[in-house]
Amino acid sequence: MSTIRVDNLQASDGLSPAFAAGGVAKARTNYDQVAVSVTSSDNVTSVTDNATGRFIVNLTNAMADANDTRQGQVNDANTAPNSETCNPTEATASSTASAQEFLSGATTTLADYATTYTVFHGDLA
Repeated sequence: MSTIRVDNLQASDGLSPAFAAGGVAKARTNYDQVAVSVTSSDNVTSVTDNATGRFIVNLTNAMADANDTRQGQVNDANTAPNSETCNPTEATASSTASAQEFLSGATTTLADYATTYTVFHGDLA
């Protein structure tokens, strides 16, 4: 396997911004809310289980600010077709660049899922 190491990524014209580095996820996790365990992750130190359907993803390296893009998704074999949601909250914890609370479940009822995905896009601090 080869390793590519670069300090700067630049468009071929040398002028326009390079979007490749900006478009790469800066953190992600596959989290099991039922077993309360992280299945796999990048740039995530831990996940804190707050309550049913509520969890906080704690980042190893903080994002530059709290205005980056944070997304979540659940995979529930009992719903067709995986119709449950996993959304970032506007809670105090989400105002920091190093942690984000997510809510998972239907519109009115929160629930824990065995397969929960989160991803963060933006600039690292």
